[in-house]
Amino acid sequence: MAVKKMVWLVAMTVFMVGGVFGATKTTNTQQTKPTKVTNTQQTKPVQPTNAQQTKSTKTTAPTSQFLESHYKPNTFAVNVGLDLWAFTYGGFGFYPGAEWVFSQYALEKQIPFDFGIAVQGFYYTRGYDYAYLGYNYSWRYNYLGVGVFGTMHFGPKKSIPTLPEFLERVDFYAGIGIFFRSIWVTSSDPAAQHYYDTYYNEKPSLVGLATIGGVTYFLTDSFGIRFDGSYYGYGGATISAVFKF
Repeated sequence: MAVKKMVWLVAMTVFMVGGVFGATKTTNTQQTKPTKVTNTQQTKPVQPTNAQQTKSTKTTAPTSQFLESHYKPNTFAVNVGLDLWAFTYGGFGFYPGAEWVFSQYALEKQIPFDFGIAVQGFYYTRGYDYAYLGYNYSWRYNYLGVGVFGTMHFGPKKSIPTLPEFLERVDFYAGIGIFFRSIWVTSSDPAAQHYYDTYYNEKPSLVGLATIGGVTYFLTDSFGIRFDGSYYGYGGATISAVFKF
């Protein structure tokens, strides 16, 4: 009887120890698993955050050191124009030119001003007819020269978010420089011709201050129509075709 009780007591002890050990293992397992899940949950948000920050940095980084404008640096353009005022005098004015833009300054990092150098040739001619009491004669003034200018352009294109769409095609410009000019006059009257030869035709070429300025409306990215005014010792108003490269 005593042996049976001893066996039963040992069996119960083993059973209880095994149950306690099993419960402890189960508890440790349950405590360990949430810890792993928690670490995983804490780790996962960090990686997307870094990725998002990296992606955001790449998106906001500028793709070019220059803002969008019609005449940003390294732009080369040629123009061919006709003088509108010359037609009012029965004359003709022809203005070929070229320009290279080499620098940009961005005001508040979003309003671009572009700077360049331009060479503008000009040929201008106008004539007069005079008739009085049977005395008729005519004369004609002719100008030939070239101007060299420092230029500035303001044509922000898409650089300013609030800019109206039609203004994205417009470029304003101005230039100041010097001109070299020759002038000669012809007349049907011999006395008048002698006067012009003395005071105009035999004089050396004139050098002086020249200015230009106007506005260009671009029909495409590389072609526009320009209206401008100029001064080469005489005033002129010009319409030009502009080809940009």
